[in-house]
Amino acid sequence: MKNVKRNRLIMAAGVLVLIVLSTTAFKTNDYTEQLGVEYRGHVQNKGDFPKPQGSYIPGPEALGTRGEGLRIEGLWINLTGDVPKNAGITYQVHVQNEGWMTPVTTNEFAGTEGLGQRIESIKIDLVNLPDYDVYYRGHVQDKGNIPVVNANQWGWVKNGDELGTTGSSLRLEEIQIKIVKKNDDGVVFDQPGVYDHKTGHEKIQGNAMVKSKDVILQNVSIDGDLIIDKAVGEGDVTLDNVTVSGETHIRGGGHDSIHLNGGSYNKFTIEKTANNIGIEANAVNDLEILISEDANDKSFAFEGAFKLITVEAAKATVNIKDNTTVETILVNKNASDCKMYLSHNAEINQAVLNANAVITGEGNIINAEIKADDIILVKEPQNMSVDPNIKEPQIDPDYGSSAPETKETIIKLTSTAEASIVFTIYDLVNGRDQVSIPSLTINDFELKKDNIFNKDTVNDLVLVKVDANTYMIRYTKWINSFEPGRYNLNFNKEGYAKKSVDFEIARFDFKYVLKSMLNQIMYVPVSKDGSDISINDRWTTQEAKTAMEEAEQTAKNVLADGNVSEDTVMETTTATQTAINNYNNAKQKGLKGLSDKEKVANDVLFLQMNHYFIPIEYKTSMETRISYLQQRIDQLIQENINGIDTYNGSNVLVGFDENFGYFIKVTYGSYTSELKNITVKEEY
Repeated sequence: MKNVKRNRLIMAAGVLVLIVLSTTAFKTNDYTEQLGVEYRGHVQNKGDFPKPQGSYIPGPEALGTRGEGLRIEGLWINLTGDVPKNAGITYQVHVQNEGWMTPVTTNEFAGTEGLGQRIESIKIDLVNLPDYDVYYRGHVQDKGNIPVVNANQWGWVKNGDELGTTGSSLRLEEIQIKIVKKNDDGVVFDQPGVYDHKTGHEKIQGNAMVKSKDVILQNVSIDGDLIIDKAVGEGDVTLDNVTVSGETHIRGGGHDSIHLNGGSYNKFTIEKTANNIGIEANAVNDLEILISEDANDKSFAFEGAFKLITVEAAKATVNIKDNTTVETILVNKNASDCKMYLSHNAEINQAVLNANAVITGEGNIINAEIKADDIILVKEPQNMSVDPNIKEPQIDPDYGSSAPETKETIIKLTSTAEASIVFTIYDLVNGRDQVSIPSLTINDFELKKDNIFNKDTVNDLVLVKVDANTYMIRYTKWINSFEPGRYNLNFNKEGYAKKSVDFEIARFDFKYVLKSMLNQIMYVPVSKDGSDISINDRWTTQEAKTAMEEAEQTAKNVLADGNVSEDTVMETTTATQTAINNYNNAKQKGLKGLSDKEKVANDVLFLQMNHYFIPIEYKTSMETRISYLQQRIDQLIQENINGIDTYNGSNVLVGFDENFGYFIKVTYGSYTSELKNITVKEEY
């Protein structure tokens, strides 16, 4: 490393002392004020920034410029809040003509001054703060926002990862930094249900953990890691348009139970699990999966499109399902005895085999790199290279069984009641292996009811997937119910063995449903405005609580009435469910513990995540443009508040400056922040 010492240069080599701060790890519960970060820099043509001298920008606000072609030449980074005695932050920069410079620590200068040399890349890490992560991102010459987790999302790097470029002569123009508490589990989803903006989960600062089956996350942005815990068992978890800035860890789920629909992910790792894991990916760009060495001797199924699947687990069985594409599959050296089955129309563009493996099935490998002995292929790849001193792979179409020898469809009824019919269904292969049947619809089944002289087909049904191999049939409307009597369920899907089962539906206890519904009620404290409720808790109004209590008491009265009619029980059940939904929607996040500065920072983050667009009819003047933007932002804020999200109620003012374009001025109490250079698109 180079340590240049010119003008006011820079990094005090002695700083390697890092005061570094003894090896005693600090426990975060020894202090109360939230840990944060602030920074200032030396910017081309602007000098030390921000002004006045000695002031700092609070994280995660931006340091630097956009659209002006100005380089960041140096910076100071400091921790805020109750910082433990032996804790700190370290950072190292890659500078034009100097390369990687000596690391420095808390509030020391990194970079150069007076030399006209750009910072090109940076690494930032925390010292003796095991319960926190440092996240950072930037804006780089010719590349724009980095890192980009997909075509549209601006992500983050963290904890010593490199941000920027080396060897490309590109300047770092802007940087944002934030400290996020790991809090281990973070936000925990331990009850089945749908979680989105209506439940206050559109933006999660920190980690999130799923600890229940049948959890659906919709349009959720997670700044930390996502963990699917072993408590999920073999149940389903569905991620609809979820963005995870950190890492995704799979520790639970079943053979076909992790469903990804859109969204974006960074590192996606299957860890030690008690179950076989299946991942279904639809419209997820550049998805990369790692089967870690802790997940040895398990089966893994993949359906959809994948950029990279890396196998590190020994004795792993990998099933690439029908019509699935994998850009690259990498079997590492420690992944010995790997078995891979390529289903019909499955395709791997490149297979790199560094350990012995057996690959069977009807699917295709376009390019194969053979880097280990004892590899058996049922189907020869279109192109194949074999490393020197490695035995040629055995090409044997008759090896084992590229298609299952025997298949039997198994249907087991688990619940037959007036509200629904629940059953498990799977293929039993070779009399021992349970294989899920993909893409089932209600059209694959026929339900008939026995009458005196014939069997009548039951119509207007829907099929609902409960977990990996479990499904439920019910009417299209919940208010309809199956009549008591004898039924026959027929399965008839092309390519699978037909199956028919008979069963009987007895009368249903509607009071049981109502009683179970009351157990769903979870009361929260009452508050006037949430200022006395912790930011980690939720609250509601007295009016909302009273309405819920009245509905609960009505339901209890119905349950206690021994002579109540079935119609009354059903009506009360519907009314109670509506009351529970209204009460849950009225819950809001607490505000206690946030300073004016923190409230503004949170609200600025919300405004940064929105895109602004001016219709052509509002382009008559700058005044009409500003007026429209002000109305649109006010509308977004109100929608956010109505959605029970995290907006704190800052006052927002839109303006325009000839030097840096549109800006938003955000004020709460005594603190004000300006969001400059916001992107505003205009219709033409």
